[in-house]
Amino acid sequence: MVNMMTLLTSHWTDSRTPLRLFRLLVATLFCASATQALCASNDTGLSIITDKALGNCWACHTLPGQQGWVSNLAPSLVGVGGRYTPTQLQQWVTDARQINAQTLMPPFGSTQGLHRPASLQPVLTPEQIAMVVQTLSTWR
Repeated sequence: MVNMMTLLTSHWTDSRTPLRLFRLLVATLFCASATQALCASNDTGLSIITDKALGNCWACHTLPGQQGWVSNLAPSLVGVGGRYTPTQLQQWVTDARQINAQTLMPPFGSTQGLHRPASLQPVLTPEQIAMVVQTLSTWR
């Protein structure tokens, strides 16, 4: 995101400044009315959560600000950051079987105990899981 002070103090001679200010104003107004976590288009955690090849969380969970088809296969993630600590969220994402042995949620950070996994590598790296947890923690 553009640093507003830098933009205002050092870029007035740049012909793109009015356009940048307009975009910043529109984004700010939009974010005020939308769910903060879903507003940030550069939110890597959100990208992972919604990517069908990575998290694909909305296949089973309702996400904050989601429009159209909403899944109710798994609990809603609306407010999940207020219900769980970051440590608990990390465990859910890494391997929910450690919390609930009967869960249908796939382990995104482990292949241990899986029968014939498609890959020996987990779906998500520890860094990706940290980004997902950071995003989930903001959903209050």
